[in-house]
Amino acid sequence: MMDVVDFSVPFTVSGKFIELHQAGALRNSMPLWDKFSRLRKRLADVEENRSKCNAPGWLLQFAKKCQQQDKDFEQELRLLVDALEISKASLEQHCEELYSQLDGIDRYLVHTAHTLVEARFSFDCNESRFTRGKAGVEILKRKWVIETNPNLPSGQLCRRFDFENIQLPERWTRAFPKVDSWNAAYLNPYLRKLIHKMISGIRRQLRLP
Repeated sequence: MMDVVDFSVPFTVSGKFIELHQAGALRNSMPLWDKFSRLRKRLADVEENRSKCNAPGWLLQFAKKCQQQDKDFEQELRLLVDALEISKASLEQHCEELYSQLDGIDRYLVHTAHTLVEARFSFDCNESRFTRGKAGVEILKRKWVIETNPNLPSGQLCRRFDFENIQLPERWTRAFPKVDSWNAAYLNPYLRKLIHKMISGIRRQLRLP
């Protein structure tokens, strides 16, 4: 049987935002939403830079740069990591404050801000098989992360999946109960092969290099 495109998600979101507009809530939420989006993007950048500090290739390049500038590698790395941790804590605090303010306007905004900030999902006929239920939403979110981070290797994409709270496929968690994150899944030799296959398939769909 041919799949039927499920438009309930976008139309439900649209309908709710019309209600918020009619109640005058959108006008008050727009500045908060814009600021929240910017902070989330900055936080994602900080998280990406933190992950680089554990990437061998990046560390070698950083060591080479320190050598060229006659700087101590360990001292510079510690300074960088400390600065990133401070930025992360500050951004998370500010995000939490804005999260609370959005919650004060309408709890639906909190849910939307948490799940859809910066998202660019495509709800078209080609995605029909991906739009059925909870599992379909998780697939769309994985596609979005890969599309917006086309140059990240698989291991770093897994860390981004965890950062975006994307759930693992249920069949993986059933087979490996101790695997509770994408990063843990990537450390599992069997699941790592499946992750590489999954990411390669999505990249082919999106025509990414």
